Amino acid sequence: MATTDTKNASFRFIEPVLQIPSKRKHSIYDDIINEFVASGLKCAEVKNVGRNPMNVRIMLGVRLKERTLENIKAIIRNQKVYLIKVDVQKRLNVTEH
Repeated sequence: MATTDTKNASFRFIEPVLQIPSKRKHSIYDDIINEFVASGLKCAEVKNVGRNPMNVRIMLGVRLKERTLENIKAIIRNQKVYLIKVDVQKRLNVTEH
């Protein structure tokens, strides 16, 4: 039975590493959300992200959900991304009737 020495082995699709890099702890989407919350604005356009508007909206939605910020929504209008504050109580009352 032959043993393979991984230091000298040549792999096509993988590369040996000593350890896995730590998880990225900070997100540009958190910065955007934090800036919006701190601004006190009711609505604002998201700018200077340099990514596809749909991807930005989706990732903002993911971060908002993870942070349980139910009073903020990310929407797209005319290929632009906006953050808006919504009245959760009003939304609940409308859906109850």
